[in-house]
Amino acid sequence: MQVEAIYENGKLKFKQPLHLKNKKFTVMVTLPDDAIEEKTPYNLPPEEIERARALLQRMEAIKNAPLLLIVA
Repeated sequence: MQVEAIYENGKLKFKQPLHLKNKKFTVMVTLPDDAIEEKTPYNLPPEEIERARALLQRMEAIKNAPLLLIVA
């Protein structure tokens, strides 16, 4: 079932009243890309963050690479 809600000040408000059977449930939210402010840790410039992401990808590739066994 799909229902519409408005997000305002940290709360979801349904457009029409609902009587829910459970107190806890999963919600799927669809947002436009420009609705989210991308905050970066440590207030780093975007270039530094991209360099860090590239380095992390290279490190993951090394970690997941097959192990070569050389027998002499």
